[in-house]
Amino acid sequence: MSALLRSLPQLLAFAAGFLTAVFAEPFRQWLFRPKLTLSFGSSLDFITKTPETDGLAIHDALYIRIKVVNSRPRLAKACRAYLVRVEKRVAGAFVPTIYCDSIQLAWSARRPDEVYAALDLPRDVPQFVDVFSTRSTSKRFAPSICVLPLRYEGLFQETGVFRFHVQISGDGVEPVQRQITLHWEGNWEKFRVE
Repeated sequence: MSALLRSLPQLLAFAAGFLTAVFAEPFRQWLFRPKLTLSFGSSLDFITKTPETDGLAIHDALYIRIKVVNSRPRLAKACRAYLVRVEKRVAGAFVPTIYCDSIQLAWSARRPDEVYAALDLPRDVPQFVDVFSTRSTSKRFAPSICVLPLRYEGLFQETGVFRFHVQISGDGVEPVQRQITLHWEGNWEKFRVE
């Protein structure tokens, strides 16, 4: 028994060293991981008017966007944005629509071959995600998703009040979500978002 008591400090030191070696790096990674914040407002940063071309003519479009900022020193790697849910207000309450996928959204102001690529976010460098857009040539709104399954075509031609749920995820980043509510009556520039 006294030999066990004499070796107890060495056993405790070994156990402490072992636990430190196993858990120190994951704890440090967790403690200093990137932190994303999402924001939305009514300024021109968030509701952006831009001319577009369809190859033959130039027309106007409005892009509704959210801002993503990494507020920590560590690089937020491989971040992507997803439209994870679309709800519609029915009789005063938001109810799920037929939209049940998590489809990737476009990063704003990127080359066409990069809009859906993963993006590394350094500290305090804002990036924007296009959530949906409207066009002077159309009476519908279009989500900025990489693919629009045919089953959702009708949903985005309806009028009413819609709520979009956007999620941003990345490597070692806690996923964050933001909602945008669209009051849509079919006019490309006369709608309300909040």
